[in-house]
Amino acid sequence: NEALAASSISMASQEGLLDVIENGKGVAFTHDSVNEAAYSLLQPDQHAPYHLRLGQILLKKICCPNLLENYLFTISIQLARGVELITDEEDRVATACTFLSAGEKSMAASAFPEAHFFFAKGCQLLRHDDWTNNYRLCCDIYTKAADAAALTTDFQEADKCLAILFDHCKGSIVDYLNASYIQVRSMVAQNDPASLDTGLEALRLADENFPSRNLVMHTTVGFAKTRRLMKSKGTRKLLQLPPITDKQMIATLRLLDLLVTITLTFYQELLPLLCFRIVKLNLTHGISKA
Repeated sequence: NEALAASSISMASQEGLLDVIENGKGVAFTHDSVNEAAYSLLQPDQHAPYHLRLGQILLKKICCPNLLENYLFTISIQLARGVELITDEEDRVATACTFLSAGEKSMAASAFPEAHFFFAKGCQLLRHDDWTNNYRLCCDIYTKAADAAALTTDFQEADKCLAILFDHCKGSIVDYLNASYIQVRSMVAQNDPASLDTGLEALRLADENFPSRNLVMHTTVGFAKTRRLMKSKGTRKLLQLPPITDKQMIATLRLLDLLVTITLTFYQELLPLLCFRIVKLNLTHGISKA
C-alpha cells in the first residue's frame, strides 16, 4: 500500500529515524544503530523470507537497465540471504541469472572473492535437468565459478566445478576448451608439471596436435613453413587481417598462449612449435587478442 508506506516514511522522518534523500526518491536510516534496532524487531526465522522478498520486489520493480545495474549488488545480496527459500521455477532461474550478472560485474572489478560468492550461489540454485533445459546458463555459471574459485586459491572448489563442467560440456569443444584453460591455469598456480600435458590433450580435441619426438626436426620444418607463410602475406596484408570472431579459434589461441608460458618452465623444446602454430592460426584466421 503506497499510501501507508508514504505515511510511515513521513512519520519516521519526523521522528528523526529516516532521512529523505534526492527529492523523495529514496530514504536512509539516520544512523546504523537505528538500522540495527529496526532489524532486531524481526524474529530470527523472519530474516531470510524478509531479505528474499525484498530482493524479489526490487528485481521485478526496477525496469530501467541502468538503474538495475546500479542496484545489482544490493538486489543480489538480498536474494542470497534467502536463496534456500526459492521454490518457484521462474524465480529460481531468474535469480540464478541475477547471481551470474553480479558475479560477472565483480570479476570485471577484480573483486574475486565476491564473484566467487555470487557464482557459488548461482550454482546452488541449479539442478541436474537444467543442463538440458538451461544449458548456456549452467555452463556460464559453472565456468565462471571455477575461474573465480581458482583465482581465490580455492582449488578444491574449482576442481568440483570443473568436474561437473567436463561431465556435461563434452558436446561443445568451445566450452571444453574454456574449462580446460581454467583447469590448466589452476594447475600452474599449484606448480603441477602435468599442466602442459593437460593443455595439449585439450587442444587435440580441437585438432591441434603436437609431436612428442624429433622436436628439432619439427622445429626446423615449422620455422621454414612459418617464414614462407609470413612472406606470402606481406606487410600490407598483415595489417589488414580481420579480428578473429570464431569462438573455437579464440578459445584455442587463448589456451595456446597459456601453454607458451608453461613451456618456458617445463618443456622449452616445445616452445617454438607452439609459437609457430599461434602465428599460423592468426595468419590464417585473423588477429586474436590472445
